[in-house]
Amino acid sequence: MIVEANPAAIRIFEADNREQLLGVRSSDLYFDADQRRLISDEIVAKGGIDGMEVMYKTLKGRPIWGRITAIKKTSETGEIYFDNTIEDITERKRAEQSAMESLEFYQTLSESAKDINFICDPAGTLHYFNKNGAAVFGIGVDDLIGKTLEQAFPPEIAMEQRRQLDLVL
Repeated sequence: MIVEANPAAIRIFEADNREQLLGVRSSDLYFDADQRRLISDEIVAKGGIDGMEVMYKTLKGRPIWGRITAIKKTSETGEIYFDNTIEDITERKRAEQSAMESLEFYQTLSESAKDINFICDPAGTLHYFNKNGAAVFGIGVDDLIGKTLEQAFPPEIAMEQRRQLDLVL
């Protein structure tokens, strides 16, 4: 049961007031109640956890992401309890999800392109090469990843790609 809550906890879990949050079973705030049991077992076994990312649900049923840090404590009467903080990381998780979806979209677009598409770092080392582009050179994608522009392309193409890279940097 929740026995204490600060204003941030009231806001995060969408309680109307402190009293509404007090007395709520903490497992009722987990999106997956079984996860609460696993976390509790880990806190008891290790004495605490630091920065574990967990999906919760608010009192209104809205899913949120939290980063929990907790330590095991013992009351004067010998009862074990957890003193924890939860940081709301919902917006960060949404941004990560959006970035992953964008990356998947551009990767799908790149893989379907008939053109040569690649990603390299500022030093000119290849980190991505689309399959159709690799096929132009008659070589597999895995054989291109990790090579420099000069190792991957014929000299005249490598020189032009290096010039383009220098313009961007």
